[in-house]
Amino acid sequence: MEESLEKYIEAGDKYFNAGAIDAALKEYRFALNLKPDSQIALMKLGIVYDIKGSRENNNVFFKLAYDSFRKAVLSDPRNETLHDYLMLLASKLNVLGELTKEYKEKLKNTPGDKLYLGCLKKISATTLLSVSVLANKDKYKPSLVLRIFFDYSIFPSSLLTIYISFMGEELNVLRLPGIAMLLIFIGYKCVTFYLLNLKKSLTLK
Repeated sequence: MEESLEKYIEAGDKYFNAGAIDAALKEYRFALNLKPDSQIALMKLGIVYDIKGSRENNNVFFKLAYDSFRKAVLSDPRNETLHDYLMLLASKLNVLGELTKEYKEKLKNTPGDKLYLGCLKKISATTLLSVSVLANKDKYKPSLVLRIFFDYSIFPSSLLTIYISFMGEELNVLRLPGIAMLLIFIGYKCVTFYLLNLKKSLTLK
């Protein structure tokens, strides 16, 4: 079974690297049918669903990706990369509030857990940025917490993840999460630049 599972995963990877997303999806599904709790199959399936959701602007695929990563987290609850992707998809589906409640509940059972505390901090920073963008367009100024989080956490983490993903074929799966984090950082910088310039233009008027 393991050999067949690996064969389907490898076939899916070849299609994925060639840009044949639908063919890759089919192979990853075959792999998951063989082993429903396979973390690697769930993760790769989730990544493909996420890409299809972005390409087709369809929340159905984001939901499928989210469900895949939730199952992957169950198989490896201490994997920070899985949690990062889960939070990214929760943001796309506007269910960060529900995920926040889950992390808080886990903290009740394991007080001081660094993984869950880190997840809550990331969610708080993302939520704070969204609220600032919507409610403070004429007086926006990135807080020290936001600057530290994005400039000294998200940005270096994204570069490190992307760098590590080139260190071996088995680590290729880290490339997309790394790119996703880098895009979040770039988006933050673009929004900050726009709002700061908007404030200046309003001041001049």
